[in-house]
Amino acid sequence: MDWVRTARALYAQGSGETRKAYRLLHQARLAADPAQRLAVIRRMCTVRFEQVVRIQLSLEQIRGLEGQRCARPTPRPKL
Repeated sequence: MDWVRTARALYAQGSGETRKAYRLLHQARLAADPAQRLAVIRRMCTVRFEQVVRIQLSLEQIRGLEGQRCARPTPRPKL
């Protein structure tokens, strides 16, 4: 990181975490492997549904659960 001080301000320039690609490469590896991809989907759905998604469910069945979740009416707050 480089720091430059002028009469009015202090500037910093460098290559931080946002310029590195290791997170993107990790995500690409997970998406490329069908078994790991399904494991990621199950973990995401566990967070969304607030319950463990059964291992026996296929991707299509998990998508159906997500569709049911989105179709449910959202309760309105009481005013």
